[in-house]
Amino acid sequence: MGRSGGSGGGGRSGGGGGGTARRHSPPRHHSPPRHHSPPRHHSPFRHHSPPHHHHHHYSPPRYHSPSRHYYGSSGGGCSAVCIIPIFILLLIIMVIVVLCSNPKVELETYLSPCEQAISCPESLRGGSISFKTESSSVTGYIIKEEPSINKTQFEVDKTMSGETIKSGGYLFHSFNLIRGSKLDWDITQKSYSDSSSTFLVYLVKGYDEYSKFDNYETFNYVKHTSGSSSKGSYTSSAADEYFLIIEAAYSSINLADYTFKVYYSRYDLSDYKKKSSSSTDFDIDDSLVPGVCIIADMPCPSANSKTDSVKVNIDYKLAYGGLFYACLVFAIIFGVGVVVSILVCVVLAKKKSTGSTGNTYQTVPATPAQPTAYPAGYQTPQPVQSYQTATVPAAYNPSAPVYATGATPAYAPGYQGYGTAPTAPAY
Repeated sequence: MGRSGGSGGGGRSGGGGGGTARRHSPPRHHSPPRHHSPPRHHSPFRHHSPPHHHHHHYSPPRYHSPSRHYYGSSGGGCSAVCIIPIFILLLIIMVIVVLCSNPKVELETYLSPCEQAISCPESLRGGSISFKTESSSVTGYIIKEEPSINKTQFEVDKTMSGETIKSGGYLFHSFNLIRGSKLDWDITQKSYSDSSSTFLVYLVKGYDEYSKFDNYETFNYVKHTSGSSSKGSYTSSAADEYFLIIEAAYSSINLADYTFKVYYSRYDLSDYKKKSSSSTDFDIDDSLVPGVCIIADMPCPSANSKTDSVKVNIDYKLAYGGLFYACLVFAIIFGVGVVVSILVCVVLAKKKSTGSTGNTYQTVPATPAQPTAYPAGYQTPQPVQSYQTATVPAAYNPSAPVYATGATPAYAPGYQGYGTAPTAPAY
């Protein structure tokens, strides 16, 4: 038997041989009422700020120059478009770095005497398989493909001491069973227990389903019983770690000593390629792929032997060459994405400065010193190159003073003869 444990919990529904169920959440203990802050007094008009009672310095209104229509918009339009794809690509490259530098743990389990665990990575095309064990009693075997199963089964009986499970709690035991292995259980309550108290038993396949059970999520089970006692049997159809869960869903229960009888099927390991009884990295050459398997094996116990379960980890690692090429491909994809993003930004920026007719107009900030731009199709007037001063005869005025013959009045420099003539001095 692998791992054992327990936790608090709640009731659940389900029944029959196999199916799905969901663990009910335990009653919630409500926290004391929160002390809320006093309500805020909102202004009836949300978009107007309340009147201020302090004085403001008055500023004269600004006189804006006439607006100019240039059939385009000013710069900065592509910033958001540029940032979004670049941000996404940065996230992708971060994921790539993590995947390239941290191999995924493919198998983590606990083995008890006579148990075996197998893993056959279908996608592995070279590199190495890392085997880690906490005890030399577990041996790792590398085999070309999944081996055949011995016809002889090994029976192991396990007796567990009775204990009390509080209402809403549960306990579990795990078993690593390969195809064809059989598990029997017989669980009863102590004689003084209330005969009306019932408990639930679930047998689930794989740690992921057990984790769903523990987290109050919908999970799948391969066997389920309910009552004041439980007696059942199950034959494994595939190699995996199976969890038998005993749950006191409705009231506390007092279990008497209960037993498990396990008939272990075992792989034939005579055709192994490599093996190790200590933590090591097995190099995988081309002759082993595809189809290579690693099997962690704990021998069957001798009579009356007591051996605790042992934790085993199995990791897969790409070969350095494969790792390099995989990261190189991702880096190229990332580089192409960056170039495409830059080109998109340039095109969008150019579009935003192009008019509806396809002509590009210069965007010039409007200032009072510059004239308003003429619309398209109008000719801009050209400045006058030279001016001619016309001689304007003086109008007859009887009251005008009479000057002596040959006398010329003195005019101010630059005076052109327009307007009222200056008063002449007396002679």
